[in-house]
Formats: sequence, C-alpha cells, structure tokens
Amino acid sequence: MKKNRYFKGLITVFLVIIGVCGIAWFTWHLGRMFVSLVSTSTIDSLAEVQASDSRILNLPDIIFWTCQVGVFKDQKNVEAQLEFLSSKGWKAAVLTEEPYTIAIGSFAAKEDALALSSLLAGDGIDTWVKEESFPALHYKVNGKNTEEVIRILTLSNSLLKELGNNSVPDKVTLVAESVFTSECPSDFAKLKQALVQLLTTPDANHDQDYTYSQNILNLYAEYKQVTTKFFTEKN
Repeated sequence: MKKNRYFKGLITVFLVIIGVCGIAWFTWHLGRMFVSLVSTSTIDSLAEVQASDSRILNLPDIIFWTCQVGVFKDQKNVEAQLEFLSSKGWKAAVLTEEPYTIAIGSFAAKEDALALSSLLAGDGIDTWVKEESFPALHYKVNGKNTEEVIRILTLSNSLLKELGNNSVPDKVTLVAESVFTSECPSDFAKLKQALVQLLTTPDANHDQDYTYSQNILNLYAEYKQVTTKFFTEKN
C-alpha cells in the first residue's frame, strides 16, 4: 500500500515537472515570436523611411552653342576679364577652372551664337563660337530637402535642355513660384539664385537683347559646378 502511494507521488511530481517545463517552453517560444515580429516590423518601417528620403534622379545631357571669350591660367586675369566685360555691359560666365574658360551667352542654334559674336566684335570683344556639352547624370538624391533639390535640378536641366526663344517658356512660369518659396541646402544656394534670376528675366524687347541668353549661361555654370561636385562626392 505504501509502495503504491510512493509511485503515485513520483508520478505526480513527474507530471508537475513536465507541466512546468511545458509552460516555460511555451512562454519562451511566444516571447521569441513577439520579438521576431517586432524586429521585422521595425526593419520594414525603416526601409520605408529610407525609401521615402531618397530618389533616383535622371538628368538628360545638355548641348548648346556659346561665344567663348578666352582661356586663362591665372585667376587674377579671369577677374580682370570679367570686370572688363561687365564694364561693357556684358555678363560672362566661367565654364571651367584650371584653366579658366570664359564665355557669353547660350543658344540652341549656332547661327544665333554667331549673331552675338558679331555684335560683341563691334564692341571690341573678340570671341569664337563653340559647342558646349555636359553629359547626362543618373544618381540618388537623399537627405533633407530632397524634393526641393530635385525640383531645382530638374527645372534647371529642363531650361538648359530647351533653350526656347530668348525668354522663359510659358510652361515653366507655372512652377516658378514653388522655386521662389522653397528651401534648399547651402550647396545649392547659388544654383537656386541663378535659377530665380533667370525665371525673373524680362522678355526680350528686341532681337539684340541677350539678357536671357547671358543669364541662362550663368545658370549652366552653376548647374555644372554643383552637379559635378555632388556626383564626385557621393560616388
């Protein structure tokens, strides 16, 4: 009789141990599943944020004609030349550095550049007409003010790609206000300033009003500088 009670006691203890182990295993397994679900959810959420903070930007190549004034090695000579041209009423842009290339105006057709070159010659400024090009760009834009940076770059590229008829295209004026009020990183401040100046250029009063072509070349110089810097640093 005592022997049966002994075995029953052992069985009870054994069942209790199994029950405790089962509860412990179930609790551990449930906790592991919860941690896994939370971790997966966090990773998915982070991926969504990263995706929303970066975009792939495609900027087509740019080709145009310009009146090249000269190529200089010394920056002092560049500054002197720019001041001389400014005193004559012309706004030039520096297209390359070391050596420094100075040019005036940007045109879709070579004939228009030749017309400006003749006008400059009459003002005592020797130039030669040259085709300028800048390759297409494809890279990721991320960080703060992503939308603003993309808007400035794409609008600048569009204006440089389609030079128009010596005035701001009508379709561009519809989005100009968004550029005026947008904020952008300091690296893009000069490009934005050049873009705003171009967008606010008065329509040409006559065929020899080259204000727009001069401002758009200035936009190209800033566009080239900032995209080259951005592409080099990010890649």
